[in-house]
Amino acid sequence: MVYYHGTPMRFLDKIMEVGLKPRIRRMGKGFSLPSEYTLGRVYLGRDPDESMWAFENVSPSDGPEYSYAKEDWVLLKVELPDDWPLLMDEEEGYVYTKQPIPPEYISLIRVYKGKL
Repeated sequence: MVYYHGTPMRFLDKIMEVGLKPRIRRMGKGFSLPSEYTLGRVYLGRDPDESMWAFENVSPSDGPEYSYAKEDWVLLKVELPDDWPLLMDEEEGYVYTKQPIPPEYISLIRVYKGKL
């Protein structure tokens, strides 16, 4: 199964070294997450556009919580075995896993330049 993952470029070296680790999403100051998010997740897109949505649809001028849009981002291809445990976030429409994804399943596809 092929999926995609978009992330700031500053994380690339570590991802290629240790893989993608489930993380709790940071949603901004004063925002609390429902308990089902506390174990962490790795979100995956079914196509490149879906994976880069957060980067493509925000601007640093939208507010300080969107400062990541100034950074360069990378699009990663994630090739998982067919029996990999995936779940669906019905609210957000994304596929995710709670399992770490080893680096041998990950490859770099593209670099996106940050927005000024």
